[in-house]
Amino acid sequence: MPVLPTRFAAIILAFAPLFVRRSWRHAQVLLSCAILAPGRPAVASVLRIMGVRTSGSS
Repeated sequence: MPVLPTRFAAIILAFAPLFVRRSWRHAQVLLSCAILAPGRPAVASVLRIMGVRTSGSS
């Protein structure tokens, strides 16, 4: 995962206890997308750019 600015990292780390270690990496990507590009179409676009397939993507 790319290194995030300290401000974003602090926000995202607040959610770490809610996830098991195995899923935390995926959660970081999703939370980053939610912060940087709010809204479903924008999040799906960012995930596609990052190489993560979403359901419904071709």
